[in-house]
Amino acid sequence: MEWFVKQEATFEKYRFGLMIAMLLFQSCIGSIAAMYAINHEIWPLMSLSAALSMGSNAMFIAQAKANVCLITFYLSVVINSIIMFALMMM
Repeated sequence: MEWFVKQEATFEKYRFGLMIAMLLFQSCIGSIAAMYAINHEIWPLMSLSAALSMGSNAMFIAQAKANVCLITFYLSVVINSIIMFALMMM
């Protein structure tokens, strides 16, 4: 977990620049995953994708602690990527 502590320190040092980049990146991944879910008419996955993206965005906008921001960011990116790639293969 030492890498996560280093990421927290880096995030705190460059909070606003990284926050914007991370918010943009995870929002794009989330919107692509939601689009694939809508195309396949799998509404629970679309709802999950949207909720994860909005939750991560909310943590960034609310300027939550660094570890909370990073955890929600990684959770959003990983789950939305899984949704996206799984639905691309259908």
